[in-house]
Amino acid sequence: MMAAPPRRSLSDTLVFHRLNDLVCAWYIHTKRLPKLDRYTVGQRTFDLLLEMLVVIVRAQYAGEHTKKALLQTTVPHLDTVKVLIRLTHKLQIINEREYIRYEAACHEIGKMLGGWIRSLEKKPE
Repeated sequence: MMAAPPRRSLSDTLVFHRLNDLVCAWYIHTKRLPKLDRYTVGQRTFDLLLEMLVVIVRAQYAGEHTKKALLQTTVPHLDTVKVLIRLTHKLQIINEREYIRYEAACHEIGKMLGGWIRSLEKKPE
């Protein structure tokens, strides 16, 4: 009898690392924001990113039936993060360079999540 393949660890999940890097970068950046911005748009963005990170961890260990549903909950979170980051740029809370860096990270994470979700759709149930 063949043994089941070992579960991938979090260290094998590239999307986890990219999202973790973004969470850390945003957290460090929000410390430099003015108090009003830090506790409104800065905190809301951080909360959404952190929630996404938690969902990725849960999805990593979830069964095949719940993994896709968990991952799909991250899509609106990521879209909201993109809107908030765009808003911080329009309000001149972050500069152009920072905006481009955060937006590129969100885009990369979105592509990874989309690929992961699509790979689950191709698997037979």
